Amino acid sequence: MRNYDLYAQLELIPSDRAIEANSLKTKLTNWGKSLVNFFVGSMQPRITEDRDRQGHLYFRVYDPCDRSRHTFDSEEELRVWLEQRYYQ
Repeated sequence: MRNYDLYAQLELIPSDRAIEANSLKTKLTNWGKSLVNFFVGSMQPRITEDRDRQGHLYFRVYDPCDRSRHTFDSEEELRVWLEQRYYQ
């Protein structure tokens, strides 16, 4: 094996610092996007998953178009609402 082949292979292996820098860059990018959305506002509904005391999953939705909040017991109910709200 020639030296430059080994060097090329070693260049493909990311160092720990490169991985940390990439992770930090990703976190900063996501934080920046959240900050911009906070100030500018997004018209996309915000959907969060939560569980009640019995452990049942439900979905909470905030609709910035009309500033309303909705709660759905299943993903299917949520999808029906989204289709009715945004595709009619």
